[in-house]
Amino acid sequence: MLCSQARGQSVVVPQAASPNDHANGGVLVAQYPKMLDKYERDFDLYFLELLRLALDKSKIPYVLEGVELPVMVESRSAEFLKANQHMVHWLNASGGRENTLKPIKVPLFKGLIGWRVFFIRAEDQAKFLKVKTKAQLAQFVAGQGHDWPDTQVLKDNGLKVRGLPSWRGLFEMLSHHRIDYFPRSIIEVERELRLFESLGLYVETSLVIRYPAAYYFFVNSDNKRLANAIAIGLKQAITDGDFDLLFNRHFSGIIQRARLSERTIIPLSNRIDFPVAQEDLWFNLRAESPLSTAP
Repeated sequence: MLCSQARGQSVVVPQAASPNDHANGGVLVAQYPKMLDKYERDFDLYFLELLRLALDKSKIPYVLEGVELPVMVESRSAEFLKANQHMVHWLNASGGRENTLKPIKVPLFKGLIGWRVFFIRAEDQAKFLKVKTKAQLAQFVAGQGHDWPDTQVLKDNGLKVRGLPSWRGLFEMLSHHRIDYFPRSIIEVERELRLFESLGLYVETSLVIRYPAAYYFFVNSDNKRLANAIAIGLKQAITDGDFDLLFNRHFSGIIQRARLSERTIIPLSNRIDFPVAQEDLWFNLRAESPLSTAP
């Protein structure tokens, strides 16, 4: 039995529906993975609000259903999408993922997932204050998940990276001096600082690396009706300003506290092709203050 949500109401459905069950213009079913670990799914509230907003604005009758699943890595969720175990999920864009699933190419975090500050040890802050360029940053060893798209980004830009399967283990590696810094998106760093407070880690104060990166809604490649509904609804939400209202409600405070305009920005390239020309879809610091960049 699945616990589902339909326009804010809880109902029970007997089994997962096929994406083709409603292909002829009936009620659209959108099933998403409802993870059991609350912390691991900390951003799900935002993604679900945004998904519901898009489906509302598509004007297509729909039911939004949560399929209860244990916590799993994104690559596993992508496999579940291909097998129609669920129908839509918010995933980090990677070249291979876009070849096997259908992405709706609207960056759900406005690209903030690619604005990264560093967890460091407090005693190392003086070392990082001397860093002004990518070449100088390359003297240090970063920690990342071994299969994260970000790992390849750092390596492609000549930065030293040590990979680990465990996200939690990376904080311990930093604490035990096995890596020098752990880059995290500005939208992640505050909650992680609270979670790992006992390790005595510190958020570096002077730097931010920036590269094109995005979370998209992904659906099964054959589920064109759901993909079209989400795309139409997101476009409308962007046009009428409701996307920005929702985004700002969740993240404006985090952006302000990150003090990005006071940091040296070290830009990195990303081999993945993002629609960065659509400037209205991406966070733009220039609207607030001039960028300070380093080669």
